[in-house]
Amino acid sequence: KKLFESLLAYAREVRFLGENERSGIQLYSYEVGFREAEREKAFVELTRQGGMLCTMTFHRDVPEVKLSDAQCAQSAQAFLRAIGLSDMAKTESPVQTDLNGGTAVYSFCYCKNQIYCYADRVLVKVACDTGEILGYEGYAYLLNHCDRAESAEGSTVPTVSADAARAEVNPHLEIQTVRECYLGNVYGSEDHFYEFRCTGLGHEFCIYIDAETGEEERIEIAA
Repeated sequence: KKLFESLLAYAREVRFLGENERSGIQLYSYEVGFREAEREKAFVELTRQGGMLCTMTFHRDVPEVKLSDAQCAQSAQAFLRAIGLSDMAKTESPVQTDLNGGTAVYSFCYCKNQIYCYADRVLVKVACDTGEILGYEGYAYLLNHCDRAESAEGSTVPTVSADAARAEVNPHLEIQTVRECYLGNVYGSEDHFYEFRCTGLGHEFCIYIDAETGEEERIEIAA
């Protein structure tokens, strides 16, 4: 119960619902009741091995938006630290913002030594009045998180430098940000890239240059 009280404020009663499995992950399912009778019950899944949070969801009315986007994102980041995911970086603007419902959903991924591992992704839903966490989705992180190939210094060493990769970007595009990242491919593995977020022709693009070959591999319209 102490675990649930740390995840969900005002938790009163925790009921075990049983075991299940999703995508090979063995889980325990729980229903959580609150001291405030008007609150709907929450549903939580923990991994059977290690007791890591996999999903959490519940609903309450958010009568008024009081917090800024930055404040809501900070609440999401603090929640991740509280559940042991400290090396997480926000990947984009809110995936979904429902101002009528007063909530925002943020995407984070594992980030170590300034290298973004996009497959190791979690989603966090935040109430925009108090910053309370209303939902969490961690399947992708649990399925994909691993230690990527690292050097003795503790960071990946790309064959191609960031400056060399930059030279491959179309000179008519204006580069806004540069990230080193791992990105999943159609074969179920990952490729090592430099991600250049650029603007041009009235659009925003992500250009992916292979960090091992220096070749342009992907062009995507940015979210």
